[in-house]
Amino acid sequence: GQQLLDELAGCPGIKEIRGRGLMIGVVLDSPAEPVRTQLWKEQGILTGSASDPHVMRILPPLTISANAVERFTSSLKSVLKELDR
Repeated sequence: GQQLLDELAGCPGIKEIRGRGLMIGVVLDSPAEPVRTQLWKEQGILTGSASDPHVMRILPPLTISANAVERFTSSLKSVLKELDR
């Protein structure tokens, strides 16, 4: 969980990270839906939505590996950078 939080903290476009352990809400500086859609369609990564349109929920399995965390965060950074253009 801490590795995921640390890597998310270094992502551009993220205003705030909420939650505990692996139940995480990421507040983006733009609407989350385009980010969620692109992660799903292009990377096969499923994330959750929230009542706040700028929040993306992340609920990985408790057995998530360090490699999976790196894959997710690098994919998220790529999507955020691409959508920021």
